[in-house]
Amino acid sequence: MKLYFKRANRFGGKFIELRGDCSEARASAHPASPQELANWGEVVVYKEPALLNEAFLSDPVPGHPIAGFTCEDYGQRWFFDLDFAVVSRVGRVYNLRMFNKYASSTDDGFSAARQARIQQLLESWKATGIVFAANEVTCTIDIGDAMSSVGFWDGDLNPDTILQTVFTVEDYNEATGIIHLKADYSATGKNPTSTERFINKLKDLNGFELLSHANRIIEFTLHRSVARDRFAEDIRIQTEDVIYLRRWFVGEGVMNAIETNGGSMNVYIGDLVTYLKDHAAV
Repeated sequence: MKLYFKRANRFGGKFIELRGDCSEARASAHPASPQELANWGEVVVYKEPALLNEAFLSDPVPGHPIAGFTCEDYGQRWFFDLDFAVVSRVGRVYNLRMFNKYASSTDDGFSAARQARIQQLLESWKATGIVFAANEVTCTIDIGDAMSSVGFWDGDLNPDTILQTVFTVEDYNEATGIIHLKADYSATGKNPTSTERFINKLKDLNGFELLSHANRIIEFTLHRSVARDRFAEDIRIQTEDVIYLRRWFVGEGVMNAIETNGGSMNVYIGDLVTYLKDHAAV
C-alpha cells in the first residue's frame, strides 16, 4: 500500500489542505504519476514481513488506529461544522441536540477542547441540562432566558451592560411566536438618548415593536425566530474551526524525512500507527 501526503499547503475557499495531509491511498499496483509526485510525498507501507496487500485491508490489522479501513478511508475528508436540531418543545422551552453535520463514520470531532468551547457558548445562552455524549451534546433553552442572555445580545451590547440589565418576560404568545420583554437598564448608567440609538438598531428584527420607553425601562416585542437565527449565527462564529479537507495527516518531522529521502519512504505498519494523526481529535 502507498499513502500520499501533501508537500505544501493548499487553500481553496472555505476548505484547506495542509502540508502533511493524507490526500490519497493506493494499492501498490497503482503508482502515482510524476506530476502527482511533484505535489505528494510517497510512503510505502509494509506489514512485517510481507507487503501489505491493500485488497485485503478490510481485515483488521492489530494495533492499527484505523483498522478495517479501505484505501478510500485514508484520504477521507473531515469537517467540523456544528449544527443543531430541535428534539422537542413545550411552550418557550426547547430541548436541543447539537452535532457535527459533517460527521465521519468513526469520529465526529468532539474533542475536549471543542467541548469546553461549546459548553461556554451554551452557558452564555443560559442553557441548562448540558450533556455531552460520544458524538453530540444535548441541552435545554428557554426562549425567554435566551433573549436576556449575553449570547443573544453580545453583538449589540457589551457583556457588562447585558448583565446589569434586568430582563423580564411579560408575555409569550405560543400561536404567533411573539414574546413581550421588559428591560430595566437603570443600573447600567446608560442615558435614554444613547439607548434610543440602540433601539433604532432593533427595528429590522422580526416581530420588533417598541411598546414603551420611560424611566430607563424598555418594553418591546420580538419573534422567537430571532433567538433561533442569532443562536445559529453564534454557533457558527464561536465554534467554526479551520475546516480541513483531509482527516489524516503526519507531522512536519515525517514530511521532512520523506523529502530528505527523495520524496519516498518505506515504513512498517507499526511506524504508521505512530506517524498518523487525526484532525478530528485535535
